[in-house]
This record gives sequence, C-alpha cells and structure tokens, in this order.
Amino acid sequence: MTVIPALATAIQDVRTSDALVVVGAGASFQAGMPLAGQLAPILWHALERSTVLLETLCTKLGVTNKTAKEAVADDWDRMICGFACLDGDSSARQVFQDSVCELNRSRCRDVSSPHDALARLIFSGRVAGVISLN
Repeated sequence: MTVIPALATAIQDVRTSDALVVVGAGASFQAGMPLAGQLAPILWHALERSTVLLETLCTKLGVTNKTAKEAVADDWDRMICGFACLDGDSSARQVFQDSVCELNRSRCRDVSSPHDALARLIFSGRVAGVISLN
C-alpha cells in the first residue's frame, strides 16, 4: 500500500488517541456530492412525486396549491419540514436518494483522495470521530 506523503504526515500527527477529523464541504463537493445549497431542487423533485406528500407539506407550511419549489423555495426552515415529510414517505425518500446518487455518478470520475485518506484513518483506528461541515 502506497501512502501519499500528506497522508503519512496526517497519520503521524494523529497518533494520539481520541483525535477528531474536521472535513469541509469542499472534500464532498470534489467527490461529486451536492453542496447544501444544491439540495433544494432535489428535494422539490422528490416532494413532487406524491400529491399526498405535497399536500401534507403545504398544510404543515400553511400554504395552499403550491408546487414544492414555491412552497419550500430555498428557505432552510421549510426545507427541514420538507425533509421531515420525506422521512415518512419511503417512495419519495427513495426518489431523493436516487437523485443524489445520479448526481454523484454524473460528477464523480475518480476516487476521492480526501475520502480515501479519511477512510484509511478511520479504519486504522487513528481517529475517534469525524465532523463534517456539510
């Protein structure tokens, strides 16, 4: 197994117990995952798969006869409500998950070096946990 110099340095630096790794959004974006701000269109798409789900969402938000995009927009509190609605609808949740996977497949061409290095640190027992800023 070839260890890149930066990874070897990181491993040496975290040889103490209970180390934490903080990962910024850039690592996941580089790997093909959407940034938080890019989740809204995927959420709208999933919520639109079920008229019952969309009606439930609109009722919870106190709006009527809206599309998911109109009801949720880019408002984080409304998105949280939308995600809560997805949690209770397995088919809509599956649409959301499949859409994120498709976006990942369309963007990701290579193995993510940051995630590969992070996995090595985790599975070697070098770190106690990971904090993601995504």
